[in-house]
Amino acid sequence: MLAKLVVALGGLLLCVSAAAAELHKGRLQGEQVARYVVPARAGQRLDVVLKSGNRSAYFNVQAEHASAAEFIGSIKGTHYRGTAAADGSYTITVYLMRHAARRNAVADYQLQVDVQ
Repeated sequence: MLAKLVVALGGLLLCVSAAAAELHKGRLQGEQVARYVVPARAGQRLDVVLKSGNRSAYFNVQAEHASAAEFIGSIKGTHYRGTAAADGSYTITVYLMRHAARRNAVADYQLQVDVQ
């Protein structure tokens, strides 16, 4: 089962195991972020879709041990489809853009995560 931890920026990250095709609902406010850690094997497809009424809500995807995110939602949108290059964990970070975070905006969201 995929789990979620909402933490303040710079907070700790919870590592969890995952099951395929799960829908998660959450709420962010201000500088809060939600991090989801998804294990995947090399060659598995990772499909992530974010839906939110707040157009400033996005997510990033970063492979374990990578120095940068391979998907940046604020640039590429709210749908990611990729293939795991290696066995390991992939972190999905849901966040509000800085201008919305400064205003202490709230974003209810749904995150669909599918690993196949």
